[in-house]
Amino acid sequence: MSFSTDSLNVLAKLRPPFARSALLLYPFTPEGRVNSGITVETMQGEPAVAPGSGVVKKVFSQMPQWQTNSAELRRTVVSHVQIDHGGTVSTVVGGLSTVNVRSGQNIYRGDLLGSLFTNQCFLSASVGVKPINPLTANKHWLPQNGSVVVGQGGKIRYAPDRLFRELSHGVSVVLHDGIQYFTSLIVPPRLLINIAFNGDGSKAGLGAVGSGPDDFWNVYTPEDFLAVISSTCSYYYASYYGVETFYSFSGTPAQYLNDYTNRRSPVFLDRVAPLFSAASSAASWDDMLKRWVGGYLGPVPYENTFRLRNLPAGTYNLYLYANQGAYPTATTFYVGVNYGTPTAQSNSPIVTPVFVEGSNYVKYTLTVPSKGFITFKAVGYLSGLQLERT
Repeated sequence: MSFSTDSLNVLAKLRPPFARSALLLYPFTPEGRVNSGITVETMQGEPAVAPGSGVVKKVFSQMPQWQTNSAELRRTVVSHVQIDHGGTVSTVVGGLSTVNVRSGQNIYRGDLLGSLFTNQCFLSASVGVKPINPLTANKHWLPQNGSVVVGQGGKIRYAPDRLFRELSHGVSVVLHDGIQYFTSLIVPPRLLINIAFNGDGSKAGLGAVGSGPDDFWNVYTPEDFLAVISSTCSYYYASYYGVETFYSFSGTPAQYLNDYTNRRSPVFLDRVAPLFSAASSAASWDDMLKRWVGGYLGPVPYENTFRLRNLPAGTYNLYLYANQGAYPTATTFYVGVNYGTPTAQSNSPIVTPVFVEGSNYVKYTLTVPSKGFITFKAVGYLSGLQLERT
């Protein structure tokens, strides 16, 4: 099979779509949709990354159409990302439970595509309309020789770009923020997510916790709407007791969040219950607490429920803020992990130049399993949020 010079140049730059070595479960055969690619088994929790630079042609979901030894994966709808690399070369990375890219987006080799549903990943490659064996793209795809790389015999080499990027980022963080962050190269990094609800984008500073006065704050500004029960819906709210009620939402129900350095995190904020926005401003000593969602309609407090999804497994401190709510009662927060029983804490607001736990914020310490999520509800006011990985 002969290819153009442009196609060969693109193929030479492709790398496997994972950061570490992976075991080849099913090799390539030219048998149409089922086996026109390869299936690999990665390290548990290993994300999928872009095998080369290009443009995301489309993101789509379907039942797995490739060979896999995971019964759970075979019966689950998962996402795929198709990338146009130029030179008539395209790839498809499949088996994703979450996707961090969108159609039309420019991406670079090693960029995060998303997380895998299991530890199995599908990859296909084609030149024009002809599928090719990805392992023949270039020497970086050859299975390793166990006599050369002990313990790695038969495994596909890793793509170096992602590791190099993380290392270079770690070094830049050290130079910018101090030596304390060097440990993030060895241990799971601190994941600090800041959200100002209905803010104007001016919030900066610590809150109860933080890393510096220039911490990045995500702004969540909801649209006023009433949920309408519908048989066809874009999202749903599943109660704590497992009873699912379907709603039709206006606007986008989910928002990906940046961390305190303004870099994309894997976490996204998801509204899962009717959202009532009563945004307003009031005299306050902190920008984050000048605005809120919720409030009161006469004596009746609004209820707003959100969910934090796609969290790496670990222990987190969750800080929820409400510096309003003296009438008629203080704000009450309900927080649970997955579908577990929620824990309630009341916030008795006071205006003070310092943060006081239980007065202008509450704190939860939560253990989140792999693929877990945090659900939180504010009955009354919700001004801000911080999520810190301990």
